[in-house]
Amino acid sequence: MSQDSMTIMVMTHNGMRDYHLPYRLLQAFFLLSVTLLTTLFLIGIDYQEHKQNLAYYRAGNKHMLKAVSVLDQRYREDTVRLRTINLVLRRLHNYNESLLEMAGLPAASLIEEEEVMGLGGPVDLVVELEKPLEPIETVPTRPKELEEQVFSQEKSFVYLKSFLEQQSEQLSATPSIKPVVGNVFLSSHFGFRISPFSKTRKFHSGIDLSGRRGMPIIATADGVILKAGWQKGYGQLVEIDHGFGYVTRYGHNHEVLVAKGDKVKRGDEIALMGSTGFSTGPHSHYEVLLNKRSMNPMNYMLNW
Repeated sequence: MSQDSMTIMVMTHNGMRDYHLPYRLLQAFFLLSVTLLTTLFLIGIDYQEHKQNLAYYRAGNKHMLKAVSVLDQRYREDTVRLRTINLVLRRLHNYNESLLEMAGLPAASLIEEEEVMGLGGPVDLVVELEKPLEPIETVPTRPKELEEQVFSQEKSFVYLKSFLEQQSEQLSATPSIKPVVGNVFLSSHFGFRISPFSKTRKFHSGIDLSGRRGMPIIATADGVILKAGWQKGYGQLVEIDHGFGYVTRYGHNHEVLVAKGDKVKRGDEIALMGSTGFSTGPHSHYEVLLNKRSMNPMNYMLNW
């Protein structure tokens, strides 16, 4: 073995064989091996670091995606709520116009369809990475609260409209005008009086309005005709059911102009004044009953 090389004996099938390897080659091989191992070691450390960073970013990304998904779901729910609120607001607008019409006030200007909470288009979600995401529980639910307020307001409007309609119907059904068109005079009051036929004291359940034969007799409130024809004592009688417990009677007519079942409005002509039945001359016997109890008709004639 020389000073510049190293002899290695290797067993072969032909026996022992010597190999001479220069020291420079061995040194180069050693340096290459050390360099390769160092590189592999550094790559391993870098790989572990990148692996940890990747896991961290994946976890952050997962949380971010979950938060965005929740926000997107909230957006979709709020969109549905806002569209529902939009429809309710339109109904409230209609209720408002109905109430104004019932009150005899000028209608408000209509809101254009496009101006009523228009919706549409994608949503832009801007996430500030410098600030931590708010907990899901703290995301405001104002559309939900607004929805509850709007539905509550609608319920109030529905109740108010129903109440006013009922009041309007009741007012329309309440006798309130004189039953004869033209100048008449009160010939007999409501209450006890001396009967012109029996000459005894008897209760007079209505009033007598005297005038000329053929004067128009009109309905004093809205209602449905219950009777239209001859009735003992009353002669040619018209009886109207107004609802809400009110009934009116118009007796001693010369001619009846309506039939049973007809619907009439306040002021509609229903008969002509006459002197049929137990009567001493042309007049209209007028009665007002409330829940089958005779009332003083003078309290139900605002235009007397």
